[in-house]
Amino acid sequence: MEFFPLLEKIRQECPLFVLSFTFSFIFLILTPFRPFPGSWFIKWLSIITLALVVSRFSFSNQWILVFAITFHSIGDVLFELDREKNFVLGIAFFLLGHLFYIILFLLSAPNLNAQIRKRWYVLIPLAIYVEVMLFVLIIHLEWSLVAPVVIYAHMLGLMVFASFLLGPKASWVQIGALFYLFSDSVIAFSAFVLTFIYEPYLTWPTYYFGQLLIITGFLLFKEENLQT
Repeated sequence: MEFFPLLEKIRQECPLFVLSFTFSFIFLILTPFRPFPGSWFIKWLSIITLALVVSRFSFSNQWILVFAITFHSIGDVLFELDREKNFVLGIAFFLLGHLFYIILFLLSAPNLNAQIRKRWYVLIPLAIYVEVMLFVLIIHLEWSLVAPVVIYAHMLGLMVFASFLLGPKASWVQIGALFYLFSDSVIAFSAFVLTFIYEPYLTWPTYYFGQLLIITGFLLFKEENLQT
């Protein structure tokens, strides 16, 4: 079976994908013991390995994707070390990660203005969801956290919307972005509204596979566009 150049490269990098998944799985099964010495390192390796995979490819705007993943991995470390103490700094790095994703998607969207006209309807349910979630959260937040959470939530929503501007060929990216939105929503609800003891078992897999789908989906999207 012949692979297109980028698909062949993905196949060649399969060991790194497996390594990332292995770290992610180890982190998940050790959840009952978190935080433990080195848990932040396992979590970081799960995501930063994906940045290493992308760095070994060659395509336009490649390093924007690498930076997006790297910023997310730093946010992961800060949250794992001490989520309460590092909350604002952590979401600042996640916000930067989303900003780079948004820039990447906007630069990569085929005929951006046409895509905005075609996909504007996605904004309606997305905006309603974000605003309802914020309404629920804000009444439970300390005043010092309101602004960071509001800014972050809107940036996350924009990231999800921007993923749809890539068009139907980027469906895996869009599914990954929705996974990410779901994961963050559960984390926020459990942290500030109603504690859910099994939250890590739900949020880590959806977050990790969200990232994995965004990254691999984008690589496949680039390949499809090179062939058309």
